[in-house]
Amino acid sequence: MAPSPTPSAITLSELPLVRPLLRWRWFPYVFQLALLAVVVSLALLGLQSSVPQGVESKLVAKGTLVTLLVWGLWWPTMIWTAVIFGRVWCTVCPLELVANITERVARRLGIGGRTLGRVLRGGWVALALYLAMQMLVAGAEMHRSAWLTGVMMLGLVGLAGATAAIYRDRAFCRGFCPVSLLLGSYGRHGSVAMRAESPAVCAECADHRCTDASLRAAADARSCPSLLDPSRLQSNADCLVCGQCVKVCSGDTMRMLLRTPFDRRDMRETAPRWPLALFVMTASGFVTAEIAAEWPAAKAAVAWAPHALASALGVQSLGGWIDGLWVIAAIPAILWLLFGIIAAEGRIGRFGESVRALALPMVVLVASAHMAKAFVKATSWAGFLPGALDDPTNAALSISIAAELIAKPAALVTTETASVVGLALVVAGFGLAIRELRLGGSLRIATVIPTVLLAALYLVIIAGWGG
Repeated sequence: MAPSPTPSAITLSELPLVRPLLRWRWFPYVFQLALLAVVVSLALLGLQSSVPQGVESKLVAKGTLVTLLVWGLWWPTMIWTAVIFGRVWCTVCPLELVANITERVARRLGIGGRTLGRVLRGGWVALALYLAMQMLVAGAEMHRSAWLTGVMMLGLVGLAGATAAIYRDRAFCRGFCPVSLLLGSYGRHGSVAMRAESPAVCAECADHRCTDASLRAAADARSCPSLLDPSRLQSNADCLVCGQCVKVCSGDTMRMLLRTPFDRRDMRETAPRWPLALFVMTASGFVTAEIAAEWPAAKAAVAWAPHALASALGVQSLGGWIDGLWVIAAIPAILWLLFGIIAAEGRIGRFGESVRALALPMVVLVASAHMAKAFVKATSWAGFLPGALDDPTNAALSISIAAELIAKPAALVTTETASVVGLALVVAGFGLAIRELRLGGSLRIATVIPTVLLAALYLVIIAGWGG
């Protein structure tokens, strides 16, 4: 057998505790089922949660179990795990289980089975759903409403089932999941990866069970349900780390590895598809607003234009929706018009090409700032958990805090510490972004300047947290 192409990696799939788990016929289904029970329970709990009058919505969100768990703890954790470990959330995602079961039922009933078209495969619908979620966060404060959060969770369960009843081959994950572009871009070079230990064994393989279409519908030891060729994986962008390729491999050469993140041997995509590039642009605006919210001066600066517009139009009641459009459309347009012109060196015909070439190196920097915000959020919300568990539906904790009957739980770290952590993350993200430009063959002064500008913007804002 040829030597491993990733000699510095730890082979997780061969560790004494991991190997039997990964090859267990109920992996990862049992974990997905447990999380599905949690998701449905939280959704139903959210529908029963009351909204106390006269209490700030952010305080209500922290004191209500559903919003606390979903937006204050799970979402920040997912951001961190995506960047560091890759798409490991997808391994245990309960929506994949819903889609899997529904697709099997539909097959037995003789319905569905359509193939995803190019638009759906490309990510346009996933991008639209992600933007819709961001608009609901800004306009309807979904992240502060347990009821809306519950509706969203049940809606995603329903969407996973509906798409699987019509389309086949992990259609929800590949074309409809609202966070698929985030996970695919943030986690494409994560440390957990499925790779072939010996390409030579794969080249001589006679049956190619990992891609055999006849095994795709098997309950266990399936060929890749995401229609990938596991033996040729060079990126984690589309791999859901389900472990089926390890189970089905007749040559016993597929491995689950733990490597250093951003492994230089991974493929660097120089021209990502437009939905992915547009997601990165949108995320840069959203993350800018998110980190600015932690510094009053920056928050006021970001909010000035949309608030002035709402006031001039006399539609202050729609201020949240205008804020949302400003964050996901206007700010990205301003930033990336500048970045694109610089990277294209003023040549209009190269603008689109230059923007796409910047997207994936730049997403590393965006993700690092997103991690900084996630760190602040999780550490400031975590202290509310004991009180929220005592009264999960009625937000008694937030009522008591608003009435000054009890003290507000302190953040786990000081603002100054959070600022230092955030600065360190962005500096590391900047260094990795420059490295990604080099590994992708796009390193030149015209691509470095936009990266420096975005890093400087993030560093100034995060430095303000501790001011």
